[in-house]
Amino acid sequence: MPSPRPIYSPFPQRIPAHVLTAARDGPAPSVAKLISGLTHDNYTLEVVDLILLPLHPDNRTPPPPRPRNLHRMDPAEEQRLLKQLQQHRVRGGKALYCATEGLMSLLPSCPPDKREATITKILPQLDNLLEWYIYFLKGQIPQSSGDDSNVEYRNPSRPCTALLHLIAVDTSFNDRLLNSDLTDKVVAYAIAAWAARGPRTNEAYISFVMGHDKCPITQLLSTFLSSDDGRQRVFDAICYKPLYESKALRAMVIEGAVSRCRSVAQLSRKSVEDDLKVSPPGGRKKVPAVQAVLEYLHTLLIVVQKFSEDLVISRELMRSDFFEAICRALLVWVKKCRRGHEEAVPKQRAFIALAGIQGMIVLQSQRSATLWRLSACAVEGTVRGGYVELLVEGMLANPSKDAPDSKVILDTLELLKLQSGMHPSLAGPLSWRMRELYGDNYYNSSSVGLEKSSTYHKKWCSMAFDVLAASFSLDNGEFGRNTLICDNMKCPGDRRRFSPSLTCSNCHSMIYCSHECQKEDWSALHRDECAPARREYYQARHCDKPHYTQAKRKFHAVYTARRADWATMGLGDILHQEDIGVATQTPKAQPAIIELSLWRNLIHTIEEYIQLRGLSMQSNNEVPQYHLDKRICALLSSFTKEDADMGIRLVEGAYQFGNRTIFILAKLQEIPGEEAHAHELLYSIMKFDS
Repeated sequence: MPSPRPIYSPFPQRIPAHVLTAARDGPAPSVAKLISGLTHDNYTLEVVDLILLPLHPDNRTPPPPRPRNLHRMDPAEEQRLLKQLQQHRVRGGKALYCATEGLMSLLPSCPPDKREATITKILPQLDNLLEWYIYFLKGQIPQSSGDDSNVEYRNPSRPCTALLHLIAVDTSFNDRLLNSDLTDKVVAYAIAAWAARGPRTNEAYISFVMGHDKCPITQLLSTFLSSDDGRQRVFDAICYKPLYESKALRAMVIEGAVSRCRSVAQLSRKSVEDDLKVSPPGGRKKVPAVQAVLEYLHTLLIVVQKFSEDLVISRELMRSDFFEAICRALLVWVKKCRRGHEEAVPKQRAFIALAGIQGMIVLQSQRSATLWRLSACAVEGTVRGGYVELLVEGMLANPSKDAPDSKVILDTLELLKLQSGMHPSLAGPLSWRMRELYGDNYYNSSSVGLEKSSTYHKKWCSMAFDVLAASFSLDNGEFGRNTLICDNMKCPGDRRRFSPSLTCSNCHSMIYCSHECQKEDWSALHRDECAPARREYYQARHCDKPHYTQAKRKFHAVYTARRADWATMGLGDILHQEDIGVATQTPKAQPAIIELSLWRNLIHTIEEYIQLRGLSMQSNNEVPQYHLDKRICALLSSFTKEDADMGIRLVEGAYQFGNRTIFILAKLQEIPGEEAHAHELLYSIMKFDS
């Protein structure tokens, strides 16, 4: 970064001729000496020419070829080759300095009357300047023995800083770089810089010299993505070019995001602190290394969120390891903050980023059927990366309701509770991870270090019991029975001998245990339901909405039954009855419906439930608002006080599916003699929200 214009200059009136000659013919330090003494008083347009001279295209040559038999080379020939390599490195170092620090120092030192002439000289060179940046990034400057000069040449942080400076310093550069034929080349370079990694360490280039949260490479991409027009140009470049070019650029975007997260996890506190000691122009507020890294990860997440607005990129992102990598990086640096006994303020960015990660997954899952399926992989990646540990860290760091991050942690806990019932494939890995971290009694808040007086005590227990219920729905073999559900309301139960069960081939919304039950239900109810159900099925497919399969319906039905077990059981010393929102009055003595809501479980009479869901039981000829409303009303009508006395219950669970909510109304039979208040699933109906 260029230093501010010096108060004292060794050349107060005019730059001596020998300094100009040395800058023209000498290496990079001679140019640095010229720049260090540049002021408004001694500034001339000749300085601009001297800065642009090393950037002539003829100087952009490949390195001398390396001989095959170096050990057999004649000593004189070897000395000649080494001299050529040294000259090539000197030219490259001078060109890099002039293309970065040199250009950035011109306009701040330029007097107002010469500003326009300076800009006029630089503007035609922008295309050539980008070619030089690409030349450096490709590693065309050979590495000298014993140092890391090649790494410095390839590091795109300085060129990206220079581009950001030019874009910000004058609208002419902004228009030329962001709104012209050069834009595609700048975008391609920015993406290549984003994905570049060091040849020795194989880690992404991350620098904090611009500011505590502004890595220049990430900031350059963010500048393009911050405006609608710039974002569209980026999407045009990486999605709508020839197939092989677009595919390569998209792969670089995803690879760059993943490698940056992994490199952040490998950073040491000392390396970050060394970067932070380099003050940018205007100085900087001193921040801890942990805060700098966490703010950088938050900025990186925002860039990735902007990229994911394009469906093509979003699909590839959801398949990638990005969510696992960023959660792991957040966890590593949050733990460093804890070990360093630093104040809790730096952690705030981590918890905000954590909520942003889950919010991003939920938002993407609602866009299409493909993204809905891939969202399960993304959430599983966050669990592997340490999502649960980060959540527990947040709860322990913000124990009171008035803590600054309390709302963010509660929202994140709520999202995890919702996701535990979204996909059957998530239940097992999530439960296994929580059991690995906190033991078999992970549903007990004391196992994670929470006091019963904590704000999160009830929420954690409720979420953990839902995860446990979801895993039980898969592990006990009940989910795998193909004849578990029969949509014939009058099924006697002894016909369940066919495997697999029969699904209505017209609407795909009903399942039966036998041909007899299918025929009976057709005459009773399904004749009127089939056509609208078919329309809904094909409309969802046409609109690229996820299809609610019978397998998912079975999972939600069994999951509802297992949640009902927890909602009606005695939990002993683990929790008070109200802690997980259990029903505070038993519905056993009256026909009532238990609503398993997010945090509290409510009891409704049949009349209250009909009004809550907008049902109508007045006339059989009335057109229902939803095609399964008539079936729901028939189930409610058949539920009597005698059924309640026999331990039969109606329980409703609500689950997120894409951008819609699905209500599962399950008819359960309490199994007598079971201490855990286990229930057998008798019947279930699915209904989308209106």
